[in-house]
Amino acid sequence: MELLGTVHWVMHHDASPENANDVITRVHAWSERKRSQMKDGHIRAAWERLCEQGWPGLAAVGDVRAAIGVEGV
Repeated sequence: MELLGTVHWVMHHDASPENANDVITRVHAWSERKRSQMKDGHIRAAWERLCEQGWPGLAAVGDVRAAIGVEGV
């Protein structure tokens, strides 16, 4: 829950919601604790899930795939 909440907050207040790398960088900059506990892959998975559910304004899964450069997932 903390991971999803942190990623959601960063997407809305600190970073470009369509840029997973920016979100990862901003989460890691938040604190040493978050940097050590929240791994890149976990942040990216949370970002993808939030995007799939339309939380940051990227309503469609196709938008997420385009944003992360993945096709056919």
